[in-house]
Amino acid sequence: MSMNSPSIAAVVVTYNRKTMLVDCLRAVFLQSHPLDRIFIIDNASTDGTRALLESEGFLSDLRFVYVRLDANFGGAGGFSCGLNLGLVEGYDWLWVMDDDCVPSNNALYELYVHFSWLNTSVGFLCSHVLWKDGAPHRMNIPGIRLFTGDTACNTFVDKNVLVVPSCSFVSVLISAKAVRQCGLPLSEMFLWGDDLEFFRRITNAGFLGLYAWKSVVIHMTKFNINNDIFVADCSELPKHYFGVRNNLYISRVNKGFFSYLVSFLENLTVVNLFLLLKRKNHKLLAVRINTFATFSSLFFRPKIVFPK
Repeated sequence: MSMNSPSIAAVVVTYNRKTMLVDCLRAVFLQSHPLDRIFIIDNASTDGTRALLESEGFLSDLRFVYVRLDANFGGAGGFSCGLNLGLVEGYDWLWVMDDDCVPSNNALYELYVHFSWLNTSVGFLCSHVLWKDGAPHRMNIPGIRLFTGDTACNTFVDKNVLVVPSCSFVSVLISAKAVRQCGLPLSEMFLWGDDLEFFRRITNAGFLGLYAWKSVVIHMTKFNINNDIFVADCSELPKHYFGVRNNLYISRVNKGFFSYLVSFLENLTVVNLFLLLKRKNHKLLAVRINTFATFSSLFFRPKIVFPK
């Protein structure tokens, strides 16, 4: 990396998916554009993650930094920790992803190449996320609006990017300057909605978010679905507590209390009714989780933490 080039570190958050993690790290390591450092944030995995990383030689390479957290703080806590660590060590940009993300060889380059024309107002650049069969991944389609602030979504279409207000944490290059100004992801969110809140906080502060569709990654989920509480497997239902609570919190912060109150009441009535009618099984469990999460949103007051 030349002295005039921005420094870039990757942040990969993992929990009990050691085989996927190794595939992710290999793809990150073999990028056509070099990385200065790769931070592995382990949410207290119990599947032998560290042992596998050692046997595969990752931990003997000084470019890899392995951090095992004391408990599982979810994706939100892991990304917050990794971003904070990268900023403390002085990196200009942080390339963030989950452990089930497999970047193509030039995924980072197709994000980095935009440094030649972008300016300091850019807060993040996200990749084009596909599923295993090459179709767009339904969970990771960036939020597209006609305008983000005063900037039209197709302002830079000649540069092969669209302006977006938000994206997911599956392969996104984040500006250290934006994080220092806007704060870290909200660890208390644990998972689901933390990315939406974080990136909208950045674009609401006047930074640009860009969707660089030539940067391609594969999201290795079991199914290509936008998972919701109406179809979720019983084992997945407890996770939807965070999704319901967090989305209501986002509504309260971004749209005001009246809009939040409408969503609050809709959740307790319409959504619960639809759960009873549409779910094929575990209907009462889904209703209990949705109801508990909805009331929890009344008291959910996470505090924005800024990098140390």
